[in-house]
Amino acid sequence: DEVSQLLKLNGTGHDLDRLVEKTLGPVVPTWRENPRFATRCLSDLGNAKHWLVALAVLRTMPRHAIPLDILHFSASMSACNRADHWQGALKLFSQIGVAGLSADTITYGA
Repeated sequence: DEVSQLLKLNGTGHDLDRLVEKTLGPVVPTWRENPRFATRCLSDLGNAKHWLVALAVLRTMPRHAIPLDILHFSASMSACNRADHWQGALKLFSQIGVAGLSADTITYGA
């Protein structure tokens, strides 16, 4: 599945984004129809403490017309927190409003 493939990725910045885009290519139509699959993937990446990959997935989603919702941000923030990268979680939190979303109770707890 895509999560096991994503967990094998190494890289940073644009290189990681490119690898994530290539890996997610086959699942984009499914995620577009049902963004809950993206939430599950982001949560699994967070549980594995792969925060960089989770952020790359989140960045990739809008480029493929996969609608972002507050659960995607919360799962990505949790990925950062689990990896003790609170700065990434804080940066994501500040981007919620820019994405046209509102934080909820779950987001404040992430």
